Amino acid sequence: MSALALGAGLAVGCGNTEQEAGSRGPPEPYTEATAEQALSTSCAQNLALGKPVTSSGYWADGTPERAVDGDTATTWRTNQSTGAWLRVDLGGVRAINRAMVMWVWDKNYGTSAQSVLEGSTDGTSWTLLKTLGHTGADNGFAQYVSFPTTSARYVRFRGTQWNGGWGHMNELQVFGPESTCTAPTVEAAYDATLKAPRCGGTFAVCDTGTLVTGRAQLGPELNAPNTLQGSCADGTAGAYHSDESLDRLVVSTVDGGPIAPGKQVRISATAWVWGSSADWLDLYSTTNPHAPTWQHLATLTPVASGLQTLSTTFVLPSSGGLQAIRGQFRYSGSNASPCGGGAYDDRDDLVFSVACPVWYADADGDGRGDASTAMVSCTQPAGYVAAANDNCPSVSNPDQADADGDGVGDVCAASGRDCGDLTESNILQRWTAWSSDNAQTALSVLDASDSVRGSKALRAVTQSGFDFAVRFTPAAGASLDVFGYEQLRLAVRGKNTTPIGWQGNFPVVVLQDAAGRRRTYTPNQQFLTKDGLTWTPVTVPLAGNATWSVSGDVVDLHTVKQVEVHADTWDSGFTLDVDAVSFEHPQTVCGVQCPGGCSGRGTCDSATLACTCDLGYGGSACNSCAPGFVQQGTQCVLPADGNYTEWPNAVSRANSDAWLAVHHARIQTLRPKVLALNFVNPSDPTQVSQLVDRVINAFAEGSKVQGYKNAAAPAQLQYQLAKPIIDLRDGANGRPPPPAGFPYQNSTLYPRRPSSESGYWRFDYATLFEQGFAQNYGYVDPANPARYLTLCELVERGDLHELWLIGSGDVASDVNAAEVLEAKPRYTATGNQIPNSVERCAGNGCFDADVPACARSVRIGFVNYNRGPGCYVHSHGHGLESTSNNKVVPALTEWFTPLAKFDLNTRHNLPIRDWYGLSCSSPPCLSFPTDSSAQAVHQGLNYSVNPYDGVCGNVHFPPNGRDHYDYGSAAYVRSSCTGFGRHQGGGGADASELVNKDSWSRYLSVAPDCGGEFLVWWFQNMPGYGSGQTYADGRPMPSLWPYFFY
Repeated sequence: MSALALGAGLAVGCGNTEQEAGSRGPPEPYTEATAEQALSTSCAQNLALGKPVTSSGYWADGTPERAVDGDTATTWRTNQSTGAWLRVDLGGVRAINRAMVMWVWDKNYGTSAQSVLEGSTDGTSWTLLKTLGHTGADNGFAQYVSFPTTSARYVRFRGTQWNGGWGHMNELQVFGPESTCTAPTVEAAYDATLKAPRCGGTFAVCDTGTLVTGRAQLGPELNAPNTLQGSCADGTAGAYHSDESLDRLVVSTVDGGPIAPGKQVRISATAWVWGSSADWLDLYSTTNPHAPTWQHLATLTPVASGLQTLSTTFVLPSSGGLQAIRGQFRYSGSNASPCGGGAYDDRDDLVFSVACPVWYADADGDGRGDASTAMVSCTQPAGYVAAANDNCPSVSNPDQADADGDGVGDVCAASGRDCGDLTESNILQRWTAWSSDNAQTALSVLDASDSVRGSKALRAVTQSGFDFAVRFTPAAGASLDVFGYEQLRLAVRGKNTTPIGWQGNFPVVVLQDAAGRRRTYTPNQQFLTKDGLTWTPVTVPLAGNATWSVSGDVVDLHTVKQVEVHADTWDSGFTLDVDAVSFEHPQTVCGVQCPGGCSGRGTCDSATLACTCDLGYGGSACNSCAPGFVQQGTQCVLPADGNYTEWPNAVSRANSDAWLAVHHARIQTLRPKVLALNFVNPSDPTQVSQLVDRVINAFAEGSKVQGYKNAAAPAQLQYQLAKPIIDLRDGANGRPPPPAGFPYQNSTLYPRRPSSESGYWRFDYATLFEQGFAQNYGYVDPANPARYLTLCELVERGDLHELWLIGSGDVASDVNAAEVLEAKPRYTATGNQIPNSVERCAGNGCFDADVPACARSVRIGFVNYNRGPGCYVHSHGHGLESTSNNKVVPALTEWFTPLAKFDLNTRHNLPIRDWYGLSCSSPPCLSFPTDSSAQAVHQGLNYSVNPYDGVCGNVHFPPNGRDHYDYGSAAYVRSSCTGFGRHQGGGGADASELVNKDSWSRYLSVAPDCGGEFLVWWFQNMPGYGSGQTYADGRPMPSLWPYFFY
């Protein structure tokens, strides 16, 4: 992370003697000494990432958690047209001043749609943070907003005027001032109210950039005169960069930290000097830009003519959350007041916010703060400190000892280990079931292999479709005395296969005392899983809080007679598992573990109590075999195995075979079978065959590891035609010609969805899977010669691995088909298939709901007859991007994300994940001021990244691409694509080099259209067999090519 470097030295001029005041001769010759800037990348933390979240409701699988998962490709889908809201719990009171909101919104909803961001410390009383409008844009509209620094624990997004329809949110990100790291550089934007450049948010450097370059109408200065309320006009005499102008103002902290009251800052002004002894720079400041009173700071004189940078330092006043500076560059003899009237004078203002720091409570006096209790103040409050790093806020522990590394200080961990478990003894005697519909229910005991504390857990299998509970009752005549405890803890797990699932947030917990008084605790988020595998630890605050609503009576905690755990479902029937039920103090550390300790066949995530099972093992405790494996003794193995280096082979021939994951690192060559269907009536079969051959060749060339260095490198992906291209043209193979006046180039066999049917794609993909279409593939069922094998059957047998549709995509009136679609099983990080989990959006789009899911992955691509091979390689690349961004195969996503620069938000703190998301009024929105820096304009704001490494770029944006499809740019940028994962640069970093169109132009003969030449080069730099690419920790990066057929 680099700080802003400003040239403070002044170049010494030479040449003729300067003119006396009042007599303007020619300007002096000059030596240029421009300011240089190195980017400071923000280290701001997204405070909402992965935090507990609730919403007014959601539709289908668009749960609210998807809005805070850090992935702008996932979506919270509302289920109401007005009033929808989403609330995130930041985990404690935090100082916040910025947010990014990205949602999917149909442009037909109009530009008058409105929503608001609100903050609250208690979840009850809300303060408006920002009103959000909408531009009428389509998917991915994002707003990156700032607001006055506010203390809040809860942030709520709420729709106030949505004009019908359902809004879908991709991501909500919340940021606050950071005092422990270098703050970012911010380029000012013009404030139409103050009529001057302004920087908002938290930063170390505020820079006008090019906004004020020039004077009045002389030069490119925008929005002249750029003084507060336009109160002070510039002189209009002379010529641009011959006579005086003030071209740039920068305010930066001396220590590189966030700008704040009382900090020493440097003002640097870059000006065009006419004469070194004739020109002067006056600097002023004000603490109230709305009604400024200017304080003179310094008057500086240049020592040479031409472009010069002059600077001075001063201490920011302690008052004024919004401040400003003025630079006045004037010709000698002009009035030295803040608004002199000289004909050659130039004045520019720069407005900036001054954030007060966040302080954290230090109740135990050990000098370390409690992250959950914070306040914003420009002076240090009594009992508060700057650092939030106390691992035991209730007990003084300045040495922060933590012997077991669990994040809880030893002092706290030792303060109480009274963890009980009401599901450990006499379970079936103490626990009973109840439901409002008296449904049939069976209670049973789970053993240690499926428990998270102790050796037992409770299971209830019920047919109930209404309110249901399992109820703990102490022994006869006894009661639980839990007075003085602050929490009830438990772990829950659910299995729910109904179409919609749970009818509310669960578990709901009820306590009843000896007098019959009942108190109900209802969570504001869903804790109960549906998969029957994942346990969730739950903490119920007995006093209630913003995340748990409390209703009913106040109960006597000395005489608790019943503890109930409730759930309810739409439709009927579910399973509820309960374990680790105990009353505890907040500082108590209770032992919980993943079921069965993951059976020694996986690793445990202590936060979720979920096992990540080793390859081949599955189930919640890793005590069963994963899909595709069978048990042999105590081991899970492949039913048929062999150490082949090619696929398909004698033991593995179908997509999604577990053999691919087991032998991924050994696979050198893939020869998948592709079935091609030609629907284009006016096509020439010879030309169709040549087009398909060229597509196959382009993929083969792309699969050569850095083939541009070694043309003899073996092709690792070698598509094979499963059979000759199937001719489905009208008039071919005895079929009748198209009807008279038929308006399309694609034949009558081209599946078109009837207008009466719903569906996004008007090409009817479901037809391809039907028995009635199977005869077009021409594979007779060997078990029944009277029928043909369907598409799913062909994929299951390994007779084909991919289907290509050769069609004409250039007749606008014909139905739309996708570039490439794929349904693919989802995988764990270790390569196991997740049972009953299929990603229907693994291609460039999603299969409609009426398309059946086969037991194995199915990819269907559209090869446009009127284009060349590069266009299908382009389409296939989008499918790869979707597979990675949807995290279908996490091991692929791990390396593909940094390679393709889908991490702009986390790597460079930009409000977008990738350059696809750029939006500006005058594209291109992206430029490269130098070969190692990037400048982006997004939603009216400027963002700088320096140093910038484009790595390999993505399908639309090569490393030097300034806009979509900019494959032919001659501009050089620095890229580590050819060195990705090879660590051959300084300090073990990836080596970089300058790249432009010439780096990939050698492949124009292979794939000359749709950027195909770049994409061949792109693929060649991805990990492949024998490429030797590794992560920084030494782990090998798995080859790309087997993932296509997972």
